[in-house]
Amino acid sequence: MRVASADPEFSWAGTVFIVAAFTVWGLAQAIVLAVRASTSRRWLVTVTRVFGFVGTIPLFVGAGAIMAPTVIAGGLARHRTDWRTWSRALAGVLAAIPVVVVAVQLHDDWAWTWRWWLATAGLALVYGTIIQANRGTMAPQLDGWHVPRYVRILGAVGLVIAIALPLIGIGVT
Repeated sequence: MRVASADPEFSWAGTVFIVAAFTVWGLAQAIVLAVRASTSRRWLVTVTRVFGFVGTIPLFVGAGAIMAPTVIAGGLARHRTDWRTWSRALAGVLAAIPVVVVAVQLHDDWAWTWRWWLATAGLALVYGTIIQANRGTMAPQLDGWHVPRYVRILGAVGLVIAIALPLIGIGVT
Protein backbone atom coordinates (compact mmCIF):
# COMPACT_ATOMS: atom_id res chain seq x y z
CA MET A 1 0.00 0.00 0.00
CA ARG A 2 2.91 2.30 0.71
CA VAL A 3 4.12 1.88 -2.89
CA ALA A 4 0.64 2.41 -4.33
CA SER A 5 -0.24 5.51 -2.30
CA ALA A 6 0.48 8.99 -3.62
CA ASP A 7 0.63 10.27 -0.01
CA PRO A 8 1.98 7.36 2.06
CA GLU A 9 1.41 7.64 5.81
CA PHE A 10 2.06 5.25 8.63
CA SER A 11 -0.23 4.97 11.62
CA TRP A 12 -0.34 2.39 14.35
CA ALA A 13 -4.13 2.35 14.29
CA GLY A 14 -4.21 1.60 10.57
CA THR A 15 -1.53 -1.06 10.83
CA VAL A 16 -3.18 -2.76 13.80
CA PHE A 17 -6.53 -2.76 11.99
CA ILE A 18 -5.03 -4.32 8.85
CA VAL A 19 -3.24 -7.01 10.86
CA ALA A 20 -6.38 -7.70 12.93
CA ALA A 21 -8.62 -7.89 9.84
CA PHE A 22 -6.31 -10.39 8.14
CA THR A 23 -6.01 -12.37 11.38
CA VAL A 24 -9.80 -12.66 11.69
CA TRP A 25 -10.06 -13.63 8.03
CA GLY A 26 -7.27 -16.20 8.24
CA LEU A 27 -8.69 -17.75 11.41
CA ALA A 28 -12.14 -17.98 9.85
CA GLN A 29 -10.77 -19.67 6.73
CA ALA A 30 -8.73 -22.11 8.81
CA ILE A 31 -11.83 -23.07 10.82
CA VAL A 32 -13.82 -23.62 7.62
CA LEU A 33 -11.13 -25.88 6.18
CA ALA A 34 -10.84 -27.82 9.44
CA VAL A 35 -14.60 -28.40 9.67
CA ARG A 36 -14.85 -29.41 6.01
CA ALA A 37 -12.03 -31.90 6.50
CA SER A 38 -13.55 -33.42 9.64
CA THR A 39 -17.25 -33.77 8.80
CA SER A 40 -19.70 -33.96 5.94
CA ARG A 41 -22.81 -32.89 7.85
CA ARG A 42 -24.45 -30.37 5.58
CA TRP A 43 -25.83 -28.14 8.31
CA LEU A 44 -22.49 -27.89 10.11
CA VAL A 45 -20.52 -27.24 6.94
CA THR A 46 -23.07 -24.64 5.80
CA VAL A 47 -22.97 -22.77 9.11
CA THR A 48 -19.18 -22.86 9.04
CA ARG A 49 -19.05 -21.59 5.46
CA VAL A 50 -21.30 -18.67 6.45
CA PHE A 51 -18.93 -18.03 9.36
CA GLY A 52 -16.04 -18.03 6.87
CA PHE A 53 -17.81 -15.48 4.69
CA VAL A 54 -18.55 -13.25 7.69
CA GLY A 55 -14.87 -13.54 8.65
CA THR A 56 -13.99 -12.10 5.24
CA ILE A 57 -16.02 -8.91 5.77
CA PRO A 58 -13.32 -7.05 7.79
CA LEU A 59 -11.17 -7.05 4.64
CA PHE A 60 -13.77 -4.82 2.99
CA VAL A 61 -13.70 -1.96 5.49
CA GLY A 62 -12.47 1.44 4.37
CA ALA A 63 -10.38 1.48 1.21
CA GLY A 64 -10.77 -2.30 0.82
CA ALA A 65 -14.50 -1.96 0.12
CA ILE A 66 -13.94 -1.55 -3.60
CA MET A 67 -12.34 -5.01 -3.73
CA ALA A 68 -15.31 -6.89 -2.22
CA PRO A 69 -16.71 -7.79 -5.68
CA THR A 70 -13.29 -9.10 -6.70
CA VAL A 71 -13.04 -11.43 -3.72
CA ILE A 72 -16.67 -12.60 -3.85
CA ALA A 73 -17.08 -12.99 -7.63
CA GLY A 74 -13.50 -14.17 -8.05
CA GLY A 75 -13.97 -16.79 -5.34
CA LEU A 76 -17.13 -18.03 -7.00
CA ALA A 77 -15.47 -18.09 -10.43
CA ARG A 78 -12.46 -19.98 -9.08
CA HIS A 79 -14.07 -22.43 -6.70
CA ARG A 80 -17.64 -23.14 -7.84
CA THR A 81 -16.73 -26.14 -9.94
CA ASP A 82 -20.38 -27.19 -10.05
CA TRP A 83 -21.36 -24.07 -12.04
CA ARG A 84 -21.52 -23.91 -15.81
CA THR A 85 -18.48 -22.51 -17.56
CA TRP A 86 -20.28 -19.38 -18.77
CA SER A 87 -21.42 -18.57 -15.21
CA ARG A 88 -17.90 -18.89 -13.87
CA ALA A 89 -16.52 -16.82 -16.75
CA LEU A 90 -19.09 -14.08 -16.08
CA ALA A 91 -18.16 -14.08 -12.39
CA GLY A 92 -14.50 -13.83 -13.37
CA VAL A 93 -15.18 -10.82 -15.59
CA LEU A 94 -17.16 -9.16 -12.80
CA ALA A 95 -14.28 -9.87 -10.41
CA ALA A 96 -11.83 -8.16 -12.75
CA ILE A 97 -13.76 -4.87 -12.95
CA PRO A 98 -12.61 -3.45 -9.58
CA VAL A 99 -9.03 -4.50 -10.29
CA VAL A 100 -9.09 -2.58 -13.57
CA VAL A 101 -10.69 0.44 -11.87
CA VAL A 102 -8.01 0.51 -9.16
CA ALA A 103 -5.22 -0.02 -11.71
CA VAL A 104 -6.53 2.93 -13.76
CA GLN A 105 -6.68 5.10 -10.62
CA LEU A 106 -3.11 4.11 -9.76
CA HIS A 107 -2.08 4.88 -13.34
CA ASP A 108 -3.40 8.42 -12.90
CA ASP A 109 -0.87 8.86 -10.06
CA TRP A 110 2.11 6.90 -11.39
CA ALA A 111 1.65 6.55 -15.19
CA TRP A 112 3.83 3.68 -16.47
CA THR A 113 6.50 3.91 -13.77
CA TRP A 114 7.90 1.00 -11.79
CA ARG A 115 5.61 2.03 -8.90
CA TRP A 116 2.51 1.49 -11.03
CA TRP A 117 3.71 -1.92 -12.21
CA LEU A 118 4.68 -2.97 -8.69
CA ALA A 119 1.43 -1.69 -7.15
CA THR A 120 -0.71 -3.40 -9.81
CA ALA A 121 1.19 -6.68 -9.47
CA GLY A 122 0.91 -6.44 -5.68
CA LEU A 123 -2.83 -5.82 -5.92
CA ALA A 124 -3.30 -8.86 -8.15
CA LEU A 125 -1.08 -11.00 -5.93
CA VAL A 126 -2.79 -10.05 -2.66
CA TYR A 127 -6.34 -10.45 -3.91
CA GLY A 128 -5.50 -13.56 -5.93
CA THR A 129 -4.15 -15.10 -2.74
CA ILE A 130 -7.28 -14.11 -0.81
CA ILE A 131 -9.47 -15.63 -3.51
CA GLN A 132 -7.49 -18.87 -3.46
CA ALA A 133 -7.48 -19.03 0.35
CA ASN A 134 -11.27 -18.63 0.42
CA ARG A 135 -11.57 -22.10 -1.14
CA GLY A 136 -13.24 -23.66 1.89
CA THR A 137 -15.83 -20.91 2.08
CA MET A 138 -16.62 -20.70 -1.64
CA ALA A 139 -16.33 -24.30 -2.85
CA PRO A 140 -19.53 -26.33 -3.10
CA GLN A 141 -20.33 -29.26 -0.89
CA LEU A 142 -20.65 -32.05 -3.42
CA ASP A 143 -23.30 -34.22 -1.78
CA GLY A 144 -26.00 -34.02 -4.43
CA TRP A 145 -28.12 -31.33 -2.76
CA HIS A 146 -28.83 -28.16 -4.74
CA VAL A 147 -29.97 -24.70 -3.69
CA PRO A 148 -33.58 -23.95 -4.71
CA ARG A 149 -33.95 -21.82 -7.82
CA TYR A 150 -35.45 -18.80 -6.02
CA VAL A 151 -32.47 -18.70 -3.64
CA ARG A 152 -30.07 -18.75 -6.58
CA ILE A 153 -31.93 -15.84 -8.17
CA LEU A 154 -31.81 -13.86 -4.92
CA GLY A 155 -28.09 -14.63 -4.65
CA ALA A 156 -27.49 -13.36 -8.19
CA VAL A 157 -29.35 -10.15 -7.39
CA GLY A 158 -27.30 -9.76 -4.20
CA LEU A 159 -24.07 -10.25 -6.18
CA VAL A 160 -25.08 -7.58 -8.68
CA ILE A 161 -25.84 -5.19 -5.81
CA ALA A 162 -22.53 -6.05 -4.12
CA ILE A 163 -20.72 -5.16 -7.33
CA ALA A 164 -22.80 -2.11 -8.25
CA LEU A 165 -22.71 -0.28 -4.91
CA PRO A 166 -18.91 0.14 -4.70
CA LEU A 167 -18.80 1.18 -8.36
CA ILE A 168 -21.53 3.78 -7.78
CA GLY A 169 -19.65 4.95 -4.69
CA ILE A 170 -16.49 5.75 -6.64
CA GLY A 171 -18.41 7.35 -9.50
CA VAL A 172 -17.78 4.77 -12.21
CA THR A 173 -21.43 4.38 -13.20
